Amino acid sequence: MPDMPIQTRQRDWGAIVVTLCLMAVAGWALWEAQRMSELGKLFPITFGGLMLTLCSILLVKQLLGRSTPRLELEGSMPRRALLVVVMIAWIALLPVLGFVVAGLLGFFAIMAIAGHDGWPLPRLLRFVAIGIAVVALIAWIFQHLLHVPLPAGRVFF
Repeated sequence: MPDMPIQTRQRDWGAIVVTLCLMAVAGWALWEAQRMSELGKLFPITFGGLMLTLCSILLVKQLLGRSTPRLELEGSMPRRALLVVVMIAWIALLPVLGFVVAGLLGFFAIMAIAGHDGWPLPRLLRFVAIGIAVVALIAWIFQHLLHVPLPAGRVFF
């Protein structure tokens, strides 16, 4: 029988730091939810609580060294960095442009970054239609079903 490789228990400190940051975001969401209406606090309490629970499990696994080994990622690091930049820009533009306009710009920017094979006209039109539908649906769900006010923006509205 072949020898099995001995797996050493190592902590992924990067994952631990990111997990702690996500736990802080979840805690902040739960704290801010206290000032909301009963229906308005449903979303942040549900997802903040879920995020805090799952991050706690991940943190314990990381600290005990029982997480799955880190895989080497393939792909473009500049594209990944651009996605982070787009997400930060989207957050910054939300109060200025409003959810719908900033959401559409963010969607199209991410679409452009992710497009490896170019954009033939039929594909481009399909993705534009999907982007508009997705952003409109998310806005409608938040405003009408969840009663969560979305930023209207100062420029266009």
